[in-house]
Amino acid sequence: MRSLRRLLLSIALAAFVALALSQRSVAADDPIELFAILSMTGPGAFLGKGEQDGLMRAADHLNQSGGINGRPVTFTIQDDGSSPQTALTLGTGLIARNVPAFIGPTLAASCNALAPLLKNGPVMYCLSASFQPERGSYAFTYQSPSSDSVAIALHYLRDRGLKRIAMLASTDSTGQVGETAIDAQLARPENSGLILVDREHYAVTDLSVGAQVARVKASGAQVLVAFGTGTPVGTVFRAIQDAGLDIPVVVSAGNFIYPEMKQFSAILPKELLSAAPPSIALDTLPNGQVKNEVRE
Repeated sequence: MRSLRRLLLSIALAAFVALALSQRSVAADDPIELFAILSMTGPGAFLGKGEQDGLMRAADHLNQSGGINGRPVTFTIQDDGSSPQTALTLGTGLIARNVPAFIGPTLAASCNALAPLLKNGPVMYCLSASFQPERGSYAFTYQSPSSDSVAIALHYLRDRGLKRIAMLASTDSTGQVGETAIDAQLARPENSGLILVDREHYAVTDLSVGAQVARVKASGAQVLVAFGTGTPVGTVFRAIQDAGLDIPVVVSAGNFIYPEMKQFSAILPKELLSAAPPSIALDTLPNGQVKNEVRE
């Protein structure tokens, strides 16, 4: 996960440097200041801290190689606390300063809050795969959309013969996008044999989802698809353990972060699944041509 984010952020960094250089005239030795809005605290902090690490490593790599045309790259990172309202305030401030582009926010809800302000720019490079930018807008996002990941996950479950599905979705943008994707995929002919036996919701601020998980267990579901990222999904894992629910659990790739998995290791489901690019967990691939190609 860390390698993938570093690669993606390095690519974004190169594009942002080019954009920044084209927008303003500066002295030859002035640093190139780039901006990011990340979730350094709050429910999305696992992601935000990994993103910060990726940006810092990308900048260090560029600077150790002489920077851009001899100019060092620096990052000004602002913490939105995983709050769309705070992200909106921070983004509005960057727009007022005529910043040509910024990286982030971390979470889809925060990107959604800022997107309507970007009719005429600046460029926003959202770091959530759940964010769905409008075609032709100045908003962009990384990786494949959540709808594709859901389609792959259901294909896998179908091939395993796991037909009875329960869903537990957060009520924020991540959960809403996931729930819409589940409904759209279950309506497709190839998934006609799959049945959604229980539909549950929870707020990302909830301290317990025990009642929802109890209903999932009573439904006879063979698999649980749980939408949420960071701290909220840890609440889901804890409820699953407390209820003794022993079925496969599907989560988004945004949770496959080593620090997060380490913190939740005592409460992780026995079988945790996610549809994600293989570079998310390169070290788990068997040695051979596939691993070599992924590493390259």
